[in-house]
Amino acid sequence: MASQPIVISLTPAGFAVCEQRLVSAGVAFPEGNSGFLTHEGVTVACEYNGRDSLTVRIVHKPCLVSEGYIEGKIRGWFAEVSATGEAQCQ
Repeated sequence: MASQPIVISLTPAGFAVCEQRLVSAGVAFPEGNSGFLTHEGVTVACEYNGRDSLTVRIVHKPCLVSEGYIEGKIRGWFAEVSATGEAQCQ
């Protein structure tokens, strides 16, 4: 099960900030610009193009949790990071 892609506008500096925040939160971050992240039973595939966009796909989720809910959480997390001024994410 792979979801529709979620595309987040993200600068290289923003990508670095997001990586640091995820690692600080205990989420293992893959080496390089692509890989899989797993947290609380949800696994996403992510790929950063190195310039301006991060593409995320939900590849595994608990059966009782909707893709829409997870997408909202992902977008909300990036909006929260953007609101701090540390990174610009959309």
